Amino acid sequence: MLNKSDYPNIEYLTGTVTDIVPDPTDPSRLSKVVVRTDFDVQELHTTLVADCTGTTRAGLKWLARHGYGAPTSSSSDKLPESTSLDKIKISFDQKLRYSSIIFTLDQEFHDNLGLPKEIKPLRSIISFLEDATENVMRRGRAFMCLMRMDANLLVAFVGHYGNGRPQPRNVSEMKEYVRDLHATTALPRWVFDLFDRLQEVEETSATRSLVKVPPTTYVRYHLAANLPTNFVALGDSVMTG
Repeated sequence: MLNKSDYPNIEYLTGTVTDIVPDPTDPSRLSKVVVRTDFDVQELHTTLVADCTGTTRAGLKWLARHGYGAPTSSSSDKLPESTSLDKIKISFDQKLRYSSIIFTLDQEFHDNLGLPKEIKPLRSIISFLEDATENVMRRGRAFMCLMRMDANLLVAFVGHYGNGRPQPRNVSEMKEYVRDLHATTALPRWVFDLFDRLQEVEETSATRSLVKVPPTTYVRYHLAANLPTNFVALGDSVMTG
């Protein structure tokens, strides 16, 4: 937030923008925004409207509500379907899924994990990417990583794309997930012994996270017709990836 003493002309208002108001004398511009606060609803005069609502993309809804992105009544040309407001958003869902478990370990337990001598001083314990066979690519190639974040933090991470595999929810399921990975050379036995050791402290020292990465989305505002000249969209309101 900008310092008020350095920028005395800036005023801050806590609330939510719920709508835009076209300029009644010039529909190619916006004249106001509607803001809902904890106390009332206000219409504020505006020079520039920036949609910073992220993946909510409220700006698209505001524009559509007031007829933007469609041919004007004075236009004799029919707007191509590919540039109408409801057609400018494109998405691609890679179906990325991953699970992570972060363990907070005391020093004694950490020292007795049973890691090979050459692995003990390393932050990255092991990482593995499945071989790209036809069957693997069909069900979704998977990745596994075990690493230290800090002296007492250990992370177990697995991920893949597609819906052909379940997301592990705990250490036991993650161990079976890793056992099912396709490898031309078998993973070392100590990897599975490590999962057994971590399972002993899972209930008291583990933080689990299951993530389904949302689709990559691009709102192609540059293709839309009849947009207000003082409206811009920024950041995730335009693209997520």
